[in-house]
Amino acid sequence: MECSRISELLTDPEEVARPGVSLRRRHLLRHLPSGSATMAPVKWVKRILITLGVLVLLLILAVVGILWYLKIPTTGAAMAAKAVCSATFVAGRPAEVDTLMEQDVTPASPALFGLVSTEINTEEHYVTGKFLGMFKRQASLTTDRGCVLGAPADPTAVPYQAAPPDPAAWPAGDAAVPEAEWPAGTDSAALTAVVGSAGAFRERSTSPSPCRRRGGSRPSYDGRG
Repeated sequence: MECSRISELLTDPEEVARPGVSLRRRHLLRHLPSGSATMAPVKWVKRILITLGVLVLLLILAVVGILWYLKIPTTGAAMAAKAVCSATFVAGRPAEVDTLMEQDVTPASPALFGLVSTEINTEEHYVTGKFLGMFKRQASLTTDRGCVLGAPADPTAVPYQAAPPDPAAWPAGDAAVPEAEWPAGTDSAALTAVVGSAGAFRERSTSPSPCRRRGGSRPSYDGRG
């Protein structure tokens, strides 16, 4: 019997008034879908979704706990802050966060790409590294020590600035020696390639060079002389 017909029999006053209706009604109720039976699939879906949500939450907490135990967030933030601080205030490179992160931080640890960000304070000479925007470390420029992690901003520290180039020819100045004055047998193409590669390395390097410019105690990063 169709469910619509069963419903009519149960709600029709004439049917209810007839003798024996209670027995017939009980018989029909046995054939009606149970309310708990129709709700069972919905309850199971809810339980599955709740279980999956709990598992995902536990997984996230486990990952965060492992990262925190290994000190990866603070280490990543510290590495980025130190690298960018040294590149900006010690090496004298332009304070361009995206470029410095791409050239100095990401190649050293590709796993940190997109997880670590930095902010440069050019007025107080410090850099703040952030892991997912929550875990922070600061590297500050200090006098005679370069960039130091955890050090407060040092107002007396002076960032490196390259001295103006001397227009005299090398070795008296910084200008290139004319090719006509090069010693006999010099491979000009090979020498030009070496100088070019050294200049490219200088753009990425923040480590002090053993070469020092005349008249100054700071290392040279310009590739001349």
